[in-house]
Order: sequence, then C-alpha cells, then structure tokens
Amino acid sequence: MVNIKYSKNSFLDLEIGDRVSIKGYDYIVADQARGGMGRILMMEREREHQAGVLPFRIALKSILECKSDESGSSLFKRELTVWAGLQHPFILPLETIVYDEEVGWIAVMERCIGTLRDTINSQKTINPDSSTYIIRCLAMALEYAEKKEGVLHLDIKPENILYKYDGFWLMRTNNLHEDAIEQNRFMLSDWGISSIKRNKLAALIDKNKINQVQAETFNNLGTILYMAPERFIAGCPSSRQSDIFSLGMVYLEMLVGMLPFRQNIHPIESLITKLYLKDAELIMKQANCPRTIKKLIIQMIHPELSIRTSSYAELQKQLVKCSRKTTKLFELA
Repeated sequence: MVNIKYSKNSFLDLEIGDRVSIKGYDYIVADQARGGMGRILMMEREREHQAGVLPFRIALKSILECKSDESGSSLFKRELTVWAGLQHPFILPLETIVYDEEVGWIAVMERCIGTLRDTINSQKTINPDSSTYIIRCLAMALEYAEKKEGVLHLDIKPENILYKYDGFWLMRTNNLHEDAIEQNRFMLSDWGISSIKRNKLAALIDKNKINQVQAETFNNLGTILYMAPERFIAGCPSSRQSDIFSLGMVYLEMLVGMLPFRQNIHPIESLITKLYLKDAELIMKQANCPRTIKKLIIQMIHPELSIRTSSYAELQKQLVKCSRKTTKLFELA
C-alpha cells in the first residue's frame, strides 16, 4: 500500500493551500468537497513540469470521519475493490490507493473538469446528438462492467458522470466546434453501491464486516429520482434493466432539462403508479424531441420489464438510429 505525506498533523485537517506528497510527487490542495459518504480533495502538481506516473491534477477520495466506523470503512473498501478491477475509457480510472493510519484507504483519481450535472445546470438542455453521444459512452461502460466483473452500477445520475477534455476526437474529425460536448470524455464514477453478481469478485470482499442490514438494502440505495420502479418492490432484485432505466432518465433530463415528476406527488408514488411514464411522454412532446429518441427513452424507462430495453447490444443498436453524427464519431475512433 502506498503511503501519503502531508503538511498538517492530520489528513482530516488539510485545507486549501496545504501540501501533500504521493509517490514522491508534490501536490497542493486546490479545492475540496463533501458527498454523502466521502470527502474529496482536489489537488494540483506543485511543479508543473514534473513528469510522473500520476496525473498533473488529481483528486483524493476518503470516507468522512462521521462514517468511518467499521461498517462504513468496509463499504468504502468494497467500492475500491470493485472500482480497481474496472479499466475502461468511459469509467473514471482509479489511479492508485494510498493508506493513512487515521482515515484508512484513500482513492487517488484523475481530477476532471466537472460533472454532467454541471453541464445540465449551465446549458439547461443538451442537443439530441450530444445527449446520444453521452448515453452511448455510458452504455459501453456499463456493458463492460457487467461482462467483465458481473457488476451493476445502481446509482447512475448526472452527479456520478464526470468528464474531461479529450482531444482524441478532434484528431479524427473536423466536424466538432471548439465548445462541442463531444470533445469531452464522459466517465462513470462512484461504484459505492454497485451490485456484485460474480462469486469470484464477491469473494475478495469480507462480507462478514459489512452490517447485514446494509448488505440487504444495497438494492434500495441510490437516488430516488433515477431509480427503476422495481427497486422499490420487496423481493424484486436489481438487474441490468435497472441501470438501463437510470440511463433513460438521464437521457430524458439532458434533452428536456427536467425529470417527469410533479411537485405535489412524491416521486416514489409516481414511479409505482406509473404516472411518471405519462409525464415523460408529455414533456418530450412539448420539447419537440425527435421521434426515434422519444420511442427509445420510453422503452428504456418503461415500468414493465417485458417492454423495457433488456440488453446493451439492443440499446446501442437503437442509439445508432438516434444519431448518425454520433455513430460517425464512434466509427472514426
């Protein structure tokens, strides 16, 4: 395990401007943020031209002090164990894991420009071609994770989709503007409540250290607004179609700038009663979404599993029909 050194007496005391050393490379804390379970420190290399195996800009993720009991630490180790095995262009890479005696494991990852939530907030809506491009990236990542490790994500939402500038595409086409969304690489992050289906990977995790109640409720964690209806039904397991549902909700939000929920009705009630589906059709009609995309999104978020899109191969096939521009981009890659 790689050790970490810092200018304060405690990792928990680090603030903007403090220094951190990892693998002999010196970084300065540029910013920080907190999530539901973790703390993120955004770092920049102190010497700009210092070459190394770690990126110039990194982010450190550690578990919050208030969550650092035995069960919380075990859940974080579980996330890192899953994450470490996933190496794909559209999955945020785990660069390395460092260890601190006080906080335990710390994830080191590349620092990205922002999240899809940032893009939605700034642009309000995203055009059909760009939205389709992003969904294709994420679908490829999810298909890879399931095929390689039997992993479902189960917490797909704009906050967990990060992006960074990637000149890779610009070298292959002259059709992109300088501010085109397609010049960015969108990647899935945060595998904290992922569902592990294969025994080989599950065996790497000491389930005895995870509170049994927490283990049994993995299916019911996540963000309600993007969760498939079946995840609220006792005894109904999550599946690939649960992640496809969440992708469909993200797709819808990018196109119309909102989700299909009413202010006076709780989202769970809307999901269980299927009211959300009617509202989704209505807001897409009002936004003049392309017919092929409307049809696909309804298939992706349909409450009936027999109707909902069931495979990533099928999903990719339909996405090709939704955007020839996006298809051309992936062919050039």
